[in-house]
Amino acid sequence: MKTIVKEHFPNNAAVISKVLEEILQKYSNPSFGSMSKRDIDILLFSALQDLGIIEPNPHIYDVVRLLHITRSKARNLIYESTLRHQEADKMDAYLKKELERVIVQPKFLKEGDKICIEIDNPLLIDFIRQQLRDLGHITDGSFSSELVKMTSNAFTDLYVSILSDANLSNIKAKFVALGLERDKTPKAIVKQVLMSICRIVLGRAGEALADTACNALKNWMAGQFDDIPANVENLPGTIYSEINIA
Repeated sequence: MKTIVKEHFPNNAAVISKVLEEILQKYSNPSFGSMSKRDIDILLFSALQDLGIIEPNPHIYDVVRLLHITRSKARNLIYESTLRHQEADKMDAYLKKELERVIVQPKFLKEGDKICIEIDNPLLIDFIRQQLRDLGHITDGSFSSELVKMTSNAFTDLYVSILSDANLSNIKAKFVALGLERDKTPKAIVKQVLMSICRIVLGRAGEALADTACNALKNWMAGQFDDIPANVENLPGTIYSEINIA
């Protein structure tokens, strides 16, 4: 997609009419032509999202390519449109949902045993960094503003912090059945397992192992635990086979 053409607009006159009405209302408030250039850009960017021409959570490069603007401007438009599209009381819930979406796609780095998450939404990056600060961790964003690098310990704390209580309890029950200490809390058990998985993946080369770990993270977040063996006899050949079960 090199530029905006007629074919990109939805084949729905009602949708187009509603978006146009919103543009005119906001452009005329408080008086016609009183909006700044920056606010007009954000208004039109949001309209492109409402029309489906730009995704709700677009990649920065797609915005750069479509609108022929710099990465810096694309980042700012995404940031501002996200802020203005979400009501203040719903912002945290939206960002937590987005965090759940991206945290199950980590990249395991050999660089100091770091784990990296690549994110195009700058507001979500701010949210994640604040969440990690609240959990007592710091992040490394020196290489790229779109990469959030953290230790495996920070990653496990962040992941565990957004799991539902029901999922934590179900995961605990699965691993208790494998012989984990029964006096540990659900969070402690899940964190122990996650830390073990991180060490296994970071300690070896091989994309297959990392893919298996990511699939487990997705399943757990979705409340699916079928990949966790039912007993110790089924551990060999799984990602859990080398977890030190206390």
